[in-house]
Amino acid sequence: MPPRPDPLQAPWPQRVVAAVHSRTRGGRRWRSVRRLTAAALIVLAGALAMAPPPADGRSPGLVLLRDLPLGTTLTEADVRLAAVADPPDGVLVDPATAVGQVLGSAARRGEVLTDRRLTSALWDPGDGRVAVPVRPADAGAIALLAPGSVVAVVAVDEAGAARTLTDRAVVLALPAPAQGQQPLVVLAVPLDQADAVAAAGLTDALAFRSAR
Repeated sequence: MPPRPDPLQAPWPQRVVAAVHSRTRGGRRWRSVRRLTAAALIVLAGALAMAPPPADGRSPGLVLLRDLPLGTTLTEADVRLAAVADPPDGVLVDPATAVGQVLGSAARRGEVLTDRRLTSALWDPGDGRVAVPVRPADAGAIALLAPGSVVAVVAVDEAGAARTLTDRAVVLALPAPAQGQQPLVVLAVPLDQADAVAAAGLTDALAFRSAR
């Protein structure tokens, strides 16, 4: 008759099962069951700790660090690389591709940057508008403007008569003036008023005031 296998030499799962189904209800047997169960839980916890974390579908992408108005020229302090869940098409991943570019619309902190949110020359004023560059007669007034400001454009002819060309222009950009040239302001103007603003810049003095 072959010798009975030593239960203490069996693998721990079999030892747990054997202990649980044993007809012996003595205290020593139940202490053994508790010890084996505790050992099993320790082994299971270790296995879970060693398992790689599940993939969550995140990918790198640039996000904004603060709220920014339309027309902002991005700097390194405005963006950071983060793990983005379900990133949109065209997401930017290299800060060098965003720094120096201009926001084509206002943006919130934490928003993911895509290629369509930026433009190097800011010729993307939005639906129903076109970009119109103008030079105001009072260059000092430019210091009161900022990208995203909404202003009215007023034309003043040689006789001093003033007329409002639009009260819905949005400041897109304030380019640095070339040496010896008057400062320029790039406006996003409603399409039906853009021609009047552009033409008045050739014949009249232009001024800005706050929009109503």
